[in-house]
Amino acid sequence: MTKTIEYQCDIWGAKGWHTVTAQYALTRKGTLLRCVECHGAVRIHSEGPNGIPRAHAEHRQGHPGCSLGHYFDGTRTPHPFPVLALGKVTVYLVAPPIATEDDESSFPEGRVRYCWHRHLERDGALAKRVKSKRLRDTGKLECDVCSFDFAAIYGETGEGFIEAHHRTPVSSLDGTQATREKDLALVCSNCHRMLHRTYPPITVEQLRARFRKR
Repeated sequence: MTKTIEYQCDIWGAKGWHTVTAQYALTRKGTLLRCVECHGAVRIHSEGPNGIPRAHAEHRQGHPGCSLGHYFDGTRTPHPFPVLALGKVTVYLVAPPIATEDDESSFPEGRVRYCWHRHLERDGALAKRVKSKRLRDTGKLECDVCSFDFAAIYGETGEGFIEAHHRTPVSSLDGTQATREKDLALVCSNCHRMLHRTYPPITVEQLRARFRKR
C-alpha cells in the first residue's frame, strides 16, 4: 500500500503562523508563506495531471541547510533570510527580486524615440537600484501617480514589479548627462502609457492631479 504524502508549509493568518498542506495553501493566493523547517520564503507549485506531481512548496531562494529541495547538505540550519510576520506588519528579511520590465510596447511618440527613452530608463543598474531602495524604505512598490501596487493585487506574480519612467523629456536628452535617482519615477503600466500619450509627455505631477480630480 502506497502512503500518500501531504506536503506542508507555514501560512500567516489572523492568529499567527500555522502549518497547512500545500494543497490548501494553493487556494490562499497572496498569503505569506514560509518553510515549516527553516522559515525561508516558499512558493507553492500546483499539482500536475492526475495529481502527479502533488502540490508542494519550494524555496524561493535555495537553502542548503533545509531538507526541503535538492540543496540540502545534510545539516539543518535556519534560513539566512527567514520570513517573519509581526502583528499586521509583514517583514521580509529577504526582498523579492526586482522584476525586469518587458519591451513589447510602443507609444504614439514614435518607436525610435520610445526605444531611446526606454534605453535611458534601463541603462545600467539605476532603475533596479531605485526600485530596490523604494522597496526597502516603504516595503512596497506603489505607482507614483495612482498608488497601484502589483504585489497587493496580483500576489506573488506581481512581487518586485513596477516600471521606471524618465521624468525628463527625451527630446532634451543627448545621452551625455548622468541620470540620477531623482530623475526616475516609479509607475504602473497604465500610468506609464498615459505619461507617453502625448509628445512631449506630461509630467508625473500633472497626471497625478488628473487622476485625483477624477
